[in-house]
Amino acid sequence: MNNAGKLILGIIIVIILLAIIFTVGRNVDKEAAPMASTTPVAAVPISSSYDGTYIVDSSKSVLTWRGSKPFVDNYTDAGTVAVSGGSFTVAGGLAVGEVTLDMATIVATETFIGKNDGLTAHLKTVDFFDVEQFPTATFLLSALVLQAEDTNSYLAEGSLTMKGISQQISFPATISLSDNTAHVLATTTLDRTLWDIRFGSGKFFENLADNTIDDMFTVSLDVVANRAPSASATIETIVE
Repeated sequence: MNNAGKLILGIIIVIILLAIIFTVGRNVDKEAAPMASTTPVAAVPISSSYDGTYIVDSSKSVLTWRGSKPFVDNYTDAGTVAVSGGSFTVAGGLAVGEVTLDMATIVATETFIGKNDGLTAHLKTVDFFDVEQFPTATFLLSALVLQAEDTNSYLAEGSLTMKGISQQISFPATISLSDNTAHVLATTTLDRTLWDIRFGSGKFFENLADNTIDDMFTVSLDVVANRAPSASATIETIVE
């Protein structure tokens, strides 16, 4: 083999060795890299001091809502829906229950263009909540997860039914207990199109421009519930 051939062979050997070293180094780095933990944080059981059945006081409870138009600066409409009733039971560190909304009471209390009555009437039609056919909406609580010990912060999970359509939702809630009265405060955002409320939605209609209504709207729930004198109910009895 002449000198040129030896030189070429040497270069090839060096390239092969460098490739092997680079590949091994990459594998070592991958093996040494720490993996993100996939272990969920354990839920903290609800304190037994909350055990009992609670009846919602509709006179002290309300849902407020707020919607907007994304292409109009500062455009917001807001209002309320009455809470018509409900109850929930806490036992053995778990909670289940329901809250019912009277959709016929939906009202606009604040509108961008100052026409509260007009918006109130429109919200009750088939364009929005169709309250004649679907007079109520119901949230069924399936789980209430305490986020940390010695706090009143929870994650509520359950099913919200509006216009005959049920969707699973979850949201943070603050719950305080005083003198056998539970006070629940919660705020979340919902995608109205999941309940077939499409009017003014950019998902379903084109060229709406400033008439586009945001699919996402904010709801805040303020519920007061009183513990029933008899606290013998269990999770099993209410589920059945």
